[in-house]
Amino acid sequence: MVPEGFTDWVNVDRARPLYSGHAQPVEPGELGRYDLSDVKVMHQQADLAADHGIDGFVMYRYWFDGRSLLDTPRATCWPTRLSSSHSLCAGPTKPGPGAGTVSTGTS
Repeated sequence: MVPEGFTDWVNVDRARPLYSGHAQPVEPGELGRYDLSDVKVMHQQADLAADHGIDGFVMYRYWFDGRSLLDTPRATCWPTRLSSSHSLCAGPTKPGPGAGTVSTGTS
C-alpha cells in the first residue's frame, strides 16, 4: 500500500550526492512537479517528448498482492493520441518465468 501523500517527488527530495560533482536532488524542469495521474500532464509530456525527437514511451505494469498496479497511464493513454508508439513492461512481484517480459506495439 502506498502511504498517503507519497509521490515520486518524495524520493527526489531524499536524493543526496554520492560523489564530487553529483548534483542531487535535481529539480524538475519544464513541467515542474507534475502529477502523474493528471491526463493533461500526460499530453504535455508527449508534446515535450515530440519536441525533442522522442516518439514513444514505456509504461510499467506491476502485479502485487493479486492486483495490478500502475494501470491508469496505460488505460488513459492508449485510447488517445498518446498511443502512437508504446511498450508495456510487465514487472512480476518475484523472479521466475516471464520476469522482465516486454510487449511492444504501435497503434
